[in-house]
Amino acid sequence: MLFLQSYRLRMGGNVVLAGVAVGLVLTAIVAVLTFIAHRKLPYRKMLVFTGVMLGVVLLVMVGEQAQEMQLAHWLPTTPIASLERLIPAWMGLWFSVFPTVETLVAQALAALIVVGSYFIARKDSFRTLITPDASPAA
Repeated sequence: MLFLQSYRLRMGGNVVLAGVAVGLVLTAIVAVLTFIAHRKLPYRKMLVFTGVMLGVVLLVMVGEQAQEMQLAHWLPTTPIASLERLIPAWMGLWFSVFPTVETLVAQALAALIVVGSYFIARKDSFRTLITPDASPAA
């Protein structure tokens, strides 16, 4: 709710209302296909796509938070001159990709944690399949 409230304060209620309406329409389409039309949807692909989208949102939020902390002087700002020419201003506005060491390191660290946790979970799952008697704490 705070997420939408922040957008409402920045961009106005109409933009937030339109976004919520689009989300409800898309949710209703999935509900109709699933419950009324009895269609078998590719749930695995949908979950993977949703996970990727959440990963992108995570990177945007981490970049935005690092930028906000730099503006509050809680983090130092170390610009990368070679990237300042390559990263256009709209990338910072839309995707929170800023040509500073701190924001890019924070985003890379967040991506590494998410991807690493995926592979660790997958490895543990594979080990459990091979040796089902092994306890996860061992």
